[in-house]
Amino acid sequence: MLLGLAADYPDNEELKPIFAKKMQSWLDEQPVEFLEKMGFKGEQANSNIDQLAGRFFLPWMRYFLKYDPAPILEQLRIPVLALNGELDVQVNASENLAGSEQSLKKGGNKNFKVMSFPNLNHLFQTAETGAAFEYATIEETFSPEVLDVMLSWIRGL
Repeated sequence: MLLGLAADYPDNEELKPIFAKKMQSWLDEQPVEFLEKMGFKGEQANSNIDQLAGRFFLPWMRYFLKYDPAPILEQLRIPVLALNGELDVQVNASENLAGSEQSLKKGGNKNFKVMSFPNLNHLFQTAETGAAFEYATIEETFSPEVLDVMLSWIRGL
């Protein structure tokens, strides 16, 4: 909902009131516990919300939201290992891996592997929900299973 707005409204002045309204709707739908953990409720709430919202107005974010990696993936002739955690809430694992695989095949790349990992988040940590607020509470830096897959794949080249 919020991500699409930054891509759909190229003019910041047009985007600001629309974004503010959608952001408030999103905040109103969130559980209090989540808002507190994210810093969106309490003493620093307004500052944290403003900081998050500001990212949507940056040129880099606008570019990132419109970027389509498919044409580049279609041109790759080098080995590719594409991995995702299934609990990743920032990048949908099934969509991302299916799109990567489709583009690599379309381009004729025959040396690639796509793989998803259950119970892992965006940072490849074992997680319960995958939500960003969990990142700092998880002791695991990076899943040993993913490291093993990466090492095995590289050695197999």
